[in-house]
Amino acid sequence: MRKKREISETGVYHVVMRGINKQTIFEAERDYLQYLALLSYYKIVYQYDIYAYCLMNNHVHLLIKTEASLSEIIKSLSVSYVYWYNHRYNRVGHLFQGRFLSESVNSDVYFKNVLRYIHQNPVYASIVNEPSLYKWSSYDEYIREPIICDTCNKSMITDFEKFHDKYKREIWLDYNSKHLSDEDARLIIEDVIGHANIKAVQTYKVDMRNALLSEMRTRGLNAKQIQRLTGISYQVVTKEKDKRCQVIVIQKDNYDLTPFIFFVYKNATLRKLNSPPL
Repeated sequence: MRKKREISETGVYHVVMRGINKQTIFEAERDYLQYLALLSYYKIVYQYDIYAYCLMNNHVHLLIKTEASLSEIIKSLSVSYVYWYNHRYNRVGHLFQGRFLSESVNSDVYFKNVLRYIHQNPVYASIVNEPSLYKWSSYDEYIREPIICDTCNKSMITDFEKFHDKYKREIWLDYNSKHLSDEDARLIIEDVIGHANIKAVQTYKVDMRNALLSEMRTRGLNAKQIQRLTGISYQVVTKEKDKRCQVIVIQKDNYDLTPFIFFVYKNATLRKLNSPPL
């Protein structure tokens, strides 16, 4: 039996929506813009306040105040975005993972901590060094002019920028600050598999898929990055890391964009493919 969602005394909630299997939900800039447009549209429909947001590539954080049904708001947002996303990328099925997460924000102290945590998310993920450098959060709306956010609560924070910088590396940090950026990781995956549709690796035959996963790990990608970018489960990615496997990608010549892919996997015979296995 599902646990009943807690009702906030203040009407303020911290909401987290994750991609199914933690996979990417924003592939391109247009996707981020579409989600923000929907967030702004449903703000008019449901009359909620948005105090903070941060769109990461595989999840969304919202700090929202509403007297309407939170579930109805998130359902409308999710259904509209998934419909648009599936049409754009010619896919079917779910995009978001199960029930969204929410927690009540019932005090000013906790409100400020959540606000800071949301804006610091890209810093915790080692995407940027400062929250002001991340394009897809509401941080800039507090510093400059609000567009979607209701920034009236800014007055409770004496020095907004110093307040956010103070706990840049709090205990929440569970990322390796030296890992590759997702942009660099994506380029490596494209190079390993030989084409730009990196999620197609999900459809490869098991031995080929596992060989390519091993090569990604060898090139410095961590398991969570591979999971997030390819949509392959963390368990599948991590179980391959210690198996003996070698992948060699050879470009035929300077003009051929389809590489020959050779691989040896668990003593299997050498195989050659002129195009990605589908």
